[in-house]
Amino acid sequence: MAFNIIDPKKAIKLIPAAFQKAFAKEFSNFKKLNYYPNSKGVFFGNQEASSKMYQIKINSSVLKKEYDKVLPGTSFIIRFIPTDKDKISAGSKGTSGKGPTRMQEELQCLYTAYRFQLGSDLKESNCNDTNISAKDVVSKCFFAEGTVTKKIAQALYDDMENDTKANNVWLKTYPEESPSGQNVFMKIANEIAKHPWAKKFGKTAHFHRGSAFTKKIYKAKEEAFENEKVESKGGFVWTDTNVSDDKWNPADIWMVKPEVTEPFCVGHKEKGDCATLDMLKDSVVRHAKAGQILGISLKKTGSGPAKLFEFNAKEREHNEKTTIKSFSLQGRGARGDFFTSMDVYLHLSLAKLPNLLQLRTFGTTKNWQGEVVAGAARAGKASGPILNYFIEKFLGRSIGKPSVTNSKWKESGFDGKSNKDNMYKLYKKFSLHKKNLYKLTEKQLISKKDFIGTADVKVKTDRGFYISKYLGLLFLEAFYANGTGDSAKHTLCSTKIARYAMSNLDISSYYIKVS
Repeated sequence: MAFNIIDPKKAIKLIPAAFQKAFAKEFSNFKKLNYYPNSKGVFFGNQEASSKMYQIKINSSVLKKEYDKVLPGTSFIIRFIPTDKDKISAGSKGTSGKGPTRMQEELQCLYTAYRFQLGSDLKESNCNDTNISAKDVVSKCFFAEGTVTKKIAQALYDDMENDTKANNVWLKTYPEESPSGQNVFMKIANEIAKHPWAKKFGKTAHFHRGSAFTKKIYKAKEEAFENEKVESKGGFVWTDTNVSDDKWNPADIWMVKPEVTEPFCVGHKEKGDCATLDMLKDSVVRHAKAGQILGISLKKTGSGPAKLFEFNAKEREHNEKTTIKSFSLQGRGARGDFFTSMDVYLHLSLAKLPNLLQLRTFGTTKNWQGEVVAGAARAGKASGPILNYFIEKFLGRSIGKPSVTNSKWKESGFDGKSNKDNMYKLYKKFSLHKKNLYKLTEKQLISKKDFIGTADVKVKTDRGFYISKYLGLLFLEAFYANGTGDSAKHTLCSTKIARYAMSNLDISSYYIKVS
């Protein structure tokens, strides 16, 4: 079984005792490569390689090519294999050495390829690991490594099956929905197959995840962005800052007609569909409608049926202007208690989609951002720099500063602990603010001494409390600095933030989301 090894000493102990001394010496050679020891956990071992061979997978930036090393005085072989960072994820297990998300997306390609080949809904009685790893199924799937084989497909399934937590989430069947039962992969594949444009791909559809073809898709976006940047006379939000690939199109897997060898306008001498981002957006819709290229975003389903949503078609129901109707300074369901969580919630005017923007750090004391949520549903995120970008673009100030900082804004400048006085002032201001969904009265406010004392206790069990809560308050200060948030500029700002988080920008391209 493969495993994530952070401590080199533990790795040494895992191989046969007779070879540990020689292996430790070989291991130490990586000191000069700034590799040994490495707290990031880029080691993988495979005890099942053979009785006389031990495999070690090392980041490709350290090891340029695969080679075998026979340990001195033994017949024991160490095989060093270069691997991408993408394959290495804490908690991942199994012979493939792939992170959980990557495994899920690649398995979904296999299940969906089998669903289209079979021509009818998948269920426990007609779909198993043998079916999804069959030769005529794997030949229709393309991953970052290139050609998918039966062995690779079987290893993916085994990894998932052997991981108790992942197995219970992804491979568990739900018999209450069907006499034969369906797991999450089956439900998603069945729902994709119902889409009228997906049906046009036929039984020979190809499925890509991280493949060379997928990279070309996002190359088209880069070409269009550069063309727009050069030729635009101004007025476009996106000519002065780049947009990440997943905000242009957040598809996890791509469905492709076999005869389509080049996506959209990549590499064409004539710019064609890549002349502008709008033209490329239209091209993505046309390709999807014609059954040629379709992006699919995947979200885990629960025990209920899978649901399919379309985004960024020409007439989008999710395209409405969005306002921040109100905000709250506490966790959902904890009315009025500022210290119950480190979140600040913005209540959006969206009618059909998740309508809360949760502001918080997503890495304990770092990665402060906003995520559109409703219950257990997640519709997407906007990072701290992007939130600040929109505040600056439309409201003329930065989060935490009265002036525009442009690309110099960083969350690290606002830790909360060194700004306790200002944090208390903002607590009072926004606890009494008329847009606060759970507005307090003057009598309900606590003193600065009690505020700081309570916060100091809170941060002992919730280390991210100060920085997360303070940045949320600073966002409110920036947003409401010039009025009550109801102006046309405020509406434009909140609309852009919500649509960015949900990959629903003016330039975002068509995709379907199944969850």
